[in-house]
Amino acid sequence: MGIKLPVPEKLLAISQKPTALFETRCSVEEAVELWEASSDDLRRLRVILGSKFEEALKNSSIDIKRELDEVERVSKLVAAKLEEVENG
Repeated sequence: MGIKLPVPEKLLAISQKPTALFETRCSVEEAVELWEASSDDLRRLRVILGSKFEEALKNSSIDIKRELDEVERVSKLVAAKLEEVENG
């Protein structure tokens, strides 16, 4: 007939090699999962920041300085997480 069929051992070896496309897909999926986790963290930090700010505005006590310091601290966390999400 003239048609040469591949040797079964070669077919098995080829089927066991990971492909570049599969590796790229896995890499992209990992990056998406990391970005989503960072994005969720950022969302949570923004909610915390908003509540801390509202709490500071409601309290007109002597503790306002401490509360504003806490708002500033959480604000810095939000800024750092945002930078991480944008660069990651």
